[in-house]
Amino acid sequence: MKKKRMPSALNQKLAEALDFSLEDLELNQRGELTDSQRSRLRSQRMKAWLGAMVLLLMVLLKVGIDYQNRFDMGAASASPEVQLLLIFILLFVLAIGVFGWMIIRNTRSDLQAGEVHSVEGVAKLSEDRTRLTKKHYYVKIDSVEFRVDRDVYTAFERGKRYRAFYAPASKVLLSAIRLN
Repeated sequence: MKKKRMPSALNQKLAEALDFSLEDLELNQRGELTDSQRSRLRSQRMKAWLGAMVLLLMVLLKVGIDYQNRFDMGAASASPEVQLLLIFILLFVLAIGVFGWMIIRNTRSDLQAGEVHSVEGVAKLSEDRTRLTKKHYYVKIDSVEFRVDRDVYTAFERGKRYRAFYAPASKVLLSAIRLN
């Protein structure tokens, strides 16, 4: 089935960046998730799970190799510095696990409820850079802030009014329309 196009050029850039159709928008306005949006949320949940597992396995493998090397060199027990490092690494892995679990839990909650919330207000755009120079983009409408990709970020105009539709637990932006 072919998706209908957005009726207005004002919303076309948003529709392309957020990958939503007129049918998606209509269901979102009624507070419902579409099948394509459910699929998108499932994909996000799977990526979070896989990312957390890969990182966890990498860290555990590194710890295991380091620990094995210590014993191969004849050390009966790890020095206090090494033990402290291992504790730090385990706490780091635990924090990543908790973060991944929260993403998975919130996304599962959104999928089970099947609800879409909306927020209306002036778009406030911001970005920040991590230590590794990766940029993160944010769109804030009223009191709800969304972390978005660059193409979504550039589809919004600073200071213009929008109505945004999103998954409430995970704060995933699903669709939006410019009001003025």
